[in-house]
This record gives sequence, structure tokens and C-alpha cells, in this order.
Amino acid sequence: MYKFNLSEKYSEQITAISTNDNLAKNKEPWTFFKNDNTYYFVMHKYYNSCAFNYGYKKLLKSIDFNVNIDLISFLRFIPKKFIYSFLVIILANHELAYNLPFNLKTKKNSEITHNYIIGKIYISYIYQIENIIYGYNFARKLQLMPNNYLNPEKFAKIVVNEFKKYSGLVEVSVLNKSDIEKKKMGLILGVSQGSNDIDACKLLIIKPKNICPEFTVIGKGITFDTGGVNLKPPRAITDMQYDMSGAAIAVSLMLLFLKEKIKPNFNIVVPLAINNISENSIKVHDVLMSYASKSVEIIDTDAEGRLLLADAISYAIKDLNAKSIITVATLTGAISVGLGENYTGYWLNNWKFIKQINLASEQSGEYVWNMPLGKCFKDNLVSSTIADTTNDSINNYGSSSTSVEFLRKFSNNRNLIHFDIAGSITYRKNGRVFPIPTMLITLYYFMKHII
Repeated sequence: MYKFNLSEKYSEQITAISTNDNLAKNKEPWTFFKNDNTYYFVMHKYYNSCAFNYGYKKLLKSIDFNVNIDLISFLRFIPKKFIYSFLVIILANHELAYNLPFNLKTKKNSEITHNYIIGKIYISYIYQIENIIYGYNFARKLQLMPNNYLNPEKFAKIVVNEFKKYSGLVEVSVLNKSDIEKKKMGLILGVSQGSNDIDACKLLIIKPKNICPEFTVIGKGITFDTGGVNLKPPRAITDMQYDMSGAAIAVSLMLLFLKEKIKPNFNIVVPLAINNISENSIKVHDVLMSYASKSVEIIDTDAEGRLLLADAISYAIKDLNAKSIITVATLTGAISVGLGENYTGYWLNNWKFIKQINLASEQSGEYVWNMPLGKCFKDNLVSSTIADTTNDSINNYGSSSTSVEFLRKFSNNRNLIHFDIAGSITYRKNGRVFPIPTMLITLYYFMKHII
């Protein structure tokens, strides 16, 4: 919860100052320090939303009590074209730092209600931004729910219920396991066959009514990932309830557009499954038949996300006539080795979109980095004696790019943009890990620009 322009102010305050200010001598931009009862956030004269977002997030991590936040002092440094997106960053970070939209603790923490001091002319922006924050928190709620509260069936039910109020604008449908079997989506079925539950896999589709959009956004929805028979080590399995984050981001993207009363120009496809381990799990060297009628030999059962995405891409092409496809997934641990915990790697096979993605990143404050594709990565896929392709690399070199080359085998030369959020989906506060709906706001700006 946040307040604006309270008459009774708190005793401590956050204020923005320039690097040229005497108080900021020898201080780096985008950092903060305390002097008496004031926290000073050092702004550079050239606004950089990503650097600001990173520094401001660190500031809020250190404050667990109510303060005044003098947004008027910050706005002195924000170019006019970035004011709206700057305020989105401010409110999204407040929610991230202080609000848990899903919380089962019997004793809740005291509510933090900072007092944001802002000019009255910007209050109308706040009312609009609250629609974005609603979708942001919807994604976070799904991310925070553990698997026993959010298996594929429960995920689908929550989304169907949330979108009922928009039934005049979008059509929501869910393919059950029997439907997926009839369509011969063998990759989705293979990933889920380690679970005996009949609801171990779903395919969720959200389509705007009366139009056939060019774009389809696909979000990976593994509600828990053990790794299968290639069992994950203990440290790697810890955060695997967040392996459905791509799915949460995809459905929330549609929700943002509907809350904002913007006609959506894209479909959503979300493949949902649990990658369990049991006597029925797929084994190494099993061969699965995909919806694209390509055979895939399994080399690594923990490379399951790309299998889900491959069948979902084929569905987008065959059933929705998609011309351009965006995939969002916690796909490879390797991306965090290359880019760390703050950057999201993205790949594309059509360079006309790179400018729009970078512009969207500049607004959202989410770091992105364009990653390479090419035959050298395609050749890094293990070759199969008995199947059309395999699902894993010969070695770990460039394995994130190799995983995207696997997806390209199913894209039929359509425009393909892939975001690997495996490294950037969480942040740490007080020794605990919290999920972030990374790329949700970036995709929101990107799709608005494409309209």
C-alpha cells in the first residue's frame, strides 16, 4: 500500500540529488546514502531507467519502515517522455519490496505505507498506473504460489476465473490432457508423464475476439521442475516453483491490456505441466513425436522447457496462424552464467524488432541483452541416429543459444523472439528469494508500440 501527499508526514525522507550536489561529493550515480533523517539518492544528469531501477530497488531493500519519498525531487531529473514509465518503476518497486500478493504466514509483517510526495498534475497518471500494478501483482501472486497450490489445473482455473469479466473481449479456452492426446502433442505429454495426475498437463489459450492477431506470446508453465530422471541437485531445485514464471507473465500481459482498455493485438498460449520423477517418467534416449510431426530424442530430461515451447509454437502456427511468435521462459541456467541476475537475454531472427525491444527496455528499466544465433549453435545440438533432432547440446558452450536453435526447428521460418528469464526472475532480500515478473512491463511497452 502506498499513500500520496499525506498532511502528516513521517520523520524520515528519501530525496533525489544530483551528482553535482555538495552532499554527493565522491558518490557514484544511482547509489544512496543517509545524512541525518534523510536518505539521498544520487541521480545522474542523464536519466538511465535500467540503472535507476537497479539502484532504487537496492534502496528500498534497506528500508523497512515508513518514510516520505519526495518524488518532486526525482522528477527534476526525468525527461518528460519518461515520466509515466518512471512512475511505473516507482510503484512496481514498492509492491515488490513490501507487498506479498500470496502469503500464508499466520503473523503478517507490519504494512509499509510510504508517503509519496508528488505534484497534483501527476495524480491522474497514478490512477492509470494502478491498472499496470494490478497485472504486475497478478503475475507475482501466481509466481509465489507453491506447486501444491498451483498445479496446471489450478493455474488454468485461476486464469479462467480472472478473465471471466472480460468475456466480451477475449475467449479463454483450456485443452485438457485428452485434448492434447488427440492433437498428438507428444512433447507436452512426454514432459508430464512422470505425474500420474490426469491434470498433469494443460494448454491454456487466450484470444481476442473478432480479430486474428499476427503475434502470439507463449509462456513456459512448468509448475514444478524436478529435472526428471536427470534429477536437479539440491541447490538447483530450490527455486523451481518459479519455473512457471513465463506463463504468469504471458497471461498477465493480456490482463494489463484489458485493464488499460487497450485492444489486445496478440494471442496467449501457455503450455502447463509438472516435470515429476516416477517410474513413468521419460527416460534418456526415449523418442517423442511432436505436434509438428518431428521426432525428438531425449538426451536430458531436465531440458524440458524447450519441449513444451516447441509444441506450443506449433500450436500457434497451425491453430492460430501466428506470423510472429514471442516466447518467455526460465529456459536455461546458463543464461545467468553469461549475463548474471539482472539482465535478460533475448534472441530474434528478424532484426526489425530489435529497436522496439531496446526502446521498451529503456522505458521499463529492465536490462536486456541481444544474444547470438547461428549454425555454430545449431550444430551444437547432439545429433540423433533414430530421430529428427535431440533436445540437448554436445557441451555447455553457448547452450542458451543452442536451446533457441532447437525452438527455431519448430518455428517454420516465422518471426521468433525469445526471452530467457532464468537469471533475472528473482531477487534477494534479507537472505530470502522473491520472484519478479521480469519482462512483463517490457513486453507491455513493446506490444503497445507494435499496435
